[in-house]
Amino acid sequence: MGDVYHTSVLQQEVLDSLNVESGGLFCDVTLGDGGHAKAILDRLPSEGVVVGIDQDSQAIQRAQHRLAAYGTQFKAIPGNFRNITELLGSAGVQQVDGFLCDLGVSMLQISEPSRGFMFSQSGPLDMRMSANGQTAEEIINTLSEEELADIIYQYGEERKARRIARAIGRHRKERAIRTTQDLRDIVRQTVGEKFLIKSLARVFQ
Repeated sequence: MGDVYHTSVLQQEVLDSLNVESGGLFCDVTLGDGGHAKAILDRLPSEGVVVGIDQDSQAIQRAQHRLAAYGTQFKAIPGNFRNITELLGSAGVQQVDGFLCDLGVSMLQISEPSRGFMFSQSGPLDMRMSANGQTAEEIINTLSEEELADIIYQYGEERKARRIARAIGRHRKERAIRTTQDLRDIVRQTVGEKFLIKSLARVFQ
């Protein structure tokens, strides 16, 4: 496993806000590669503990590799922090002295073609943060044109959402849309080269 990790932002501000030198148990509900968790562990007394939660199994593996030297001071829990009460309860955590939530995604997630977030390289239309739930491929190939147009417009603010949804509908009548390249080609044919990059960014968003 490589040692290239996402760089966590505002580490000093996080440490100052949490007052980690006093010890206790701290929970990073968006663990990622463990950058913030490492900064906290470096400041914690030996009896202090950091619990990290993340729904991305690859992120969990990277964080565990990165923080292995801290032993029992670090514990990773796979899951979505919307279920934090159940997740912490199942881990036997009764009390937390501080929470950290760093919303967003890392470039490591976005730039990995196999995750399906990129339109610059071909990969499977996955776009999931975890192995659970529907893939983008399933959504693209099963929702109605109206539903797709609503998603693209509401979440991506793409003005040509209905045209793109109709193009998706025409394409999938001939064959399923399976890769990011398939989707990119459909958007290109619909909006043209002049507006392609902006439209791709909105559709993939």
